[in-house]
Amino acid sequence: MSGTSAGGRKIAFKHAERRKQKNCCWTTDENGIVHIPLGHGYVALIDKQDEIEAKKYLWRSLITPRSKTVYASAHLPGTRASTIKLHQVVLRVDSSMQVDHKNGDGLNCVRSNLRPATGSQNCSNRLSRATLSPYRGVIPKNNCERWEAYIKVDQKRKYLGLFTSAEDAALAYNNAALLYFGEFAVLNEIAEMP
Repeated sequence: MSGTSAGGRKIAFKHAERRKQKNCCWTTDENGIVHIPLGHGYVALIDKQDEIEAKKYLWRSLITPRSKTVYASAHLPGTRASTIKLHQVVLRVDSSMQVDHKNGDGLNCVRSNLRPATGSQNCSNRLSRATLSPYRGVIPKNNCERWEAYIKVDQKRKYLGLFTSAEDAALAYNNAALLYFGEFAVLNEIAEMP
């Protein structure tokens, strides 16, 4: 005897009904951007052309513990633990690549905001955590008398030098970021020196 049990059909039917009810609340704005409510006040965005594929899933918000970035996530039908993120449905990439959100907003899955990236490129434009320095890739040394500049490339920290000002160290970081990450680089906004 093969096939799906009556209990399995019941669960699949309930999931399909729940997905249909949840997906009825999607709206499209005047620019053709589809707004997907995820609960807890979060809304994901996709292009109209991706709506049919995205409606195959029941989306919810997922907050990553480390970076606190919010993504739209769904369970893959027929599995217990596997999930897929909305940006992976919109921009299908080879398994060796990742999907990067240009503006850092994990809920903005509009195609113009997504691009294929290596793991290192994807990490390069993450928002930095608050540190003792106002600049990315800059840390104080010797009670702020000098400033060390560094950059992380392929999960390895590269020393860029010691500088007399945080602004000079930030400039060194910016130059290295452009060299290593190109269009993926997130540059420091350096305050004008008096």
